[in-house]
Amino acid sequence: MIKASRDEIIKEKEVRRKQIKELEYHANNDLIHIGKISRGCRACFQRNGIDQFSVYTGVECNANCGYCYYDVKRNDNNYGTKQKISDNLANLYFQIMMSNGGLREISYNSLGETLMYPAVISEASKMIKRYQEDYNIKVYSHLYTNGILADNDMLDFLKDCEVTELRFHHSASNFSDKVLNNIKMAKEKGFVVTIEEPSLPENKDKIIEHLPIYNDIGINHLDLVECQVTPDNYDYLNKTYPNGKMYRDILWHLYDEGMVYDIIEEIIKNKYNFSIIDCNSRVEVCRKSEQINNNFNSNLDIENALTKDLNSKFEFDKIKI
Repeated sequence: MIKASRDEIIKEKEVRRKQIKELEYHANNDLIHIGKISRGCRACFQRNGIDQFSVYTGVECNANCGYCYYDVKRNDNNYGTKQKISDNLANLYFQIMMSNGGLREISYNSLGETLMYPAVISEASKMIKRYQEDYNIKVYSHLYTNGILADNDMLDFLKDCEVTELRFHHSASNFSDKVLNNIKMAKEKGFVVTIEEPSLPENKDKIIEHLPIYNDIGINHLDLVECQVTPDNYDYLNKTYPNGKMYRDILWHLYDEGMVYDIIEEIIKNKYNFSIIDCNSRVEVCRKSEQINNNFNSNLDIENALTKDLNSKFEFDKIKI
């Protein structure tokens, strides 16, 4: 791969963006999207008035993606997973006790496949259920999965755990029909369904091929994430994209050569019904910034605590939970 100038990559992206008049911009123009993006995405762009907790499950995975950001040799023993889970659940309990009803969003994620750890999801959900009863509120929760284990029984289990949104990484199974059927079942069972994919050229044709299928299923959102380059996936990416451009914003990323905008144009042309977000390297600037851009405000109109400033016309997806 070739080390490229961040500023040159950003300029190239801006040229392409100007050609797509339908694009919407928020968060100092770092949130680039069409349609109302997932409520679970907003924590990356606005933290004022939002109290969110990430439930750690584990590190092992039942897929094998060459572009994975993490060490393929990782396992729960060498990562001290049991202690990390214990500490994380204790932190969740502490945050519940201290939040005075302010905790409103939960995400289930890890360095591996979340659905390999149903016991952790169950324990966290029990605490959240009691908390919701105590304060007579609902907590929005989303879970990231490759979908391989998301069969009928697992989906019913997640419903019982009151998970709101499922984010499927379809390419992890090489876009298998089995996972596609699980995605369809998830939508039929009433989950908010998001397809979240790395914007890697190797997956471009398959994603475009599946767009009408996703639309027929009725997915809510499509997130295209610019792939990070780490020591654990560098060799794979360098071999697969010897002329690829890697650049550093906060972290190193592989430039997708405009793939995300090709897909956005395909969605516009065919008038598909789901939203799409360009989750590019600038999102991490928002996520890691101590002070999120003050000019970005949500008008979700859910509770006053979440809607202190209503200057923006942008609305996240309003989901009844």
